[in-house]
Amino acid sequence: MPALLGAVFGAFAIMLGLFSLARGEEQSARSDTAADAAALAAAKQWHSEALMALTATAGTSAIAATVTAMSAFQPAAGLPQAMQFAGANGARVIGYSWPTDLSPTTWTVEVEVEQNDEVSTGDTAHRMRSTSRAKVEAIGALCNAGGVLGLTLNTGSCADPATLAIVCTPTIGGTPNPRYVDCPQAPFIQAEFDTARTFVD
Repeated sequence: MPALLGAVFGAFAIMLGLFSLARGEEQSARSDTAADAAALAAAKQWHSEALMALTATAGTSAIAATVTAMSAFQPAAGLPQAMQFAGANGARVIGYSWPTDLSPTTWTVEVEVEQNDEVSTGDTAHRMRSTSRAKVEAIGALCNAGGVLGLTLNTGSCADPATLAIVCTPTIGGTPNPRYVDCPQAPFIQAEFDTARTFVD
């Protein structure tokens, strides 16, 4: 009888261990999904905001300031959306940043999430964490103007912000600017970006 009880308790302990392992794997998968969703949501929101700013200033000298601003670090862009999508997947955002990219035509957001539910492994309870990155890449009118972000003119050349400020000024001293015809207008800037998750750990 003691041997039988020992076998029963042993089998029960194995079942508990397998259950904990399966639950841990499930929480790990949910954590990865939450991180992926949060990163993609943040990247797409930044994409949307940037596109709206570009099209709103297209055809004016203000496009130069817009392009310059897009080169700056964007610490807050997309954070509310990242938090929303992480929450929908049972997690919360605990890390959020936009690491510097080597190319002026790419932007990367990194999001770290932690699951709300704890997972027990033996006597220890912890929450699963995952980190994901999503990259926004300019594939349309935006271009690399000698190491800085620029905009492709109607001539096909890539202009830096200083050139854009000149080309996209309709009149200079009350006289029509002959170079204004090279300034890209809103329809040309519409399809600007490609967004995709590129890394997860």
